[in-house]
Amino acid sequence: MVVGRPTTYRVEPAPLAPYRLGLYGSREFLAAEGTPRRRADLTGRPLIYFIDAMLTVDDLDQARLLVPEMTDRLSSTNVLVHVEATAAGAGLGLLPCFLADTHPDLVRVLPDDVSAQLEYWMVVRPEAAGRRETAAVAAALREQVDGMRAVLLGIH
Repeated sequence: MVVGRPTTYRVEPAPLAPYRLGLYGSREFLAAEGTPRRRADLTGRPLIYFIDAMLTVDDLDQARLLVPEMTDRLSSTNVLVHVEATAAGAGLGLLPCFLADTHPDLVRVLPDDVSAQLEYWMVVRPEAAGRRETAAVAAALREQVDGMRAVLLGIH
């Protein structure tokens, strides 16, 4: 699986599932720093997200443009680091809703103003595309994500 439509011609891509990014803060962080109530409240706030210089996924890079007024606080190539740093109170994290919503300490802020829908794609090498095993795995993946659509989109 990859985020965004693959640009290589060496695979057969197929859209798998949409998912949503939202802006989250820990309850402790929001109590200490204040909960943003409008976009202007994000100016200068610390952001936890991917390392700009290492982003090679255009869709993730575009999502960063949702909050240009924020200041990078902690950057990592690992989304699980983003979730844990946000939960630890290091700043506001631009996180996949399906991960952040599993943490009872994380609160989504400005859901109507800071939200990006991205898509996971399934990629298969052409020589494997016609194999029965590949088809079985692809069908199982589709079944799983179809059952999780609301969770992936951050809809409760």
